[in-house]
Amino acid sequence: MHPSRWRAASDEGSPMMLRYRGAILWGLVLGLAGCPRADRSGPDAAPEAAVSAASLPLEASAPAPVATRVGELLAIEDTRSIDQVTDTDLTSGDPAVRRAAVRALARAEHVGARDRLLASLADHDPDVVAWSAYGLGKICARDRERTTARLIARAMNLGLEPPSPTVRLDPWAALAGALGRCASPEAERTLVSWLSGPKERAVAATVGLGGVVTHHRRMEEETAAS
Repeated sequence: MHPSRWRAASDEGSPMMLRYRGAILWGLVLGLAGCPRADRSGPDAAPEAAVSAASLPLEASAPAPVATRVGELLAIEDTRSIDQVTDTDLTSGDPAVRRAAVRALARAEHVGARDRLLASLADHDPDVVAWSAYGLGKICARDRERTTARLIARAMNLGLEPPSPTVRLDPWAALAGALGRCASPEAERTLVSWLSGPKERAVAATVGLGGVVTHHRRMEEETAAS
């Protein structure tokens, strides 16, 4: 979207700003009305500090090697050493290992992890999809169009039904948050189209649109200060 349109949108009463405010208010109303949600403690559902190892609980019967590797991946996450996350981790038959691996890549916020995060978007585990989207959103600015296209493509293949109560993270919230960080024209159009869909997706879209607005306001402020 042309910067001049966003400068116009900064006016309190502009149609564009009213549209976004209305969308966000509608999302809050839907949320208070009790639409079903997965655990919101994951990516793009809470401040960064709230995203902890609690989102990677292991089954009580998890084999010792799995528990050991998950612990190692959590330590790798703290160091942001993406080279220590292996392809074997990302394709493990145990979802706990895949979740820990993609989370370590996502939280590193390193462009060198992009291709592996893009590959992990295709995983069938909702938590892996959520962390993949989260990580891609964090580094989207370096390859905005391609990342946007892949996020949208994954969303098209994601079920529209509300997440299962056993799902710890909401992939729709993560995908919407990532699109909001990408803030490309295509990302914005996609998020707007989600507003008329299922409630869970519409609520996620309002948050993503808030990210679009924030991104463009920041760009305007940086331009004005330069």
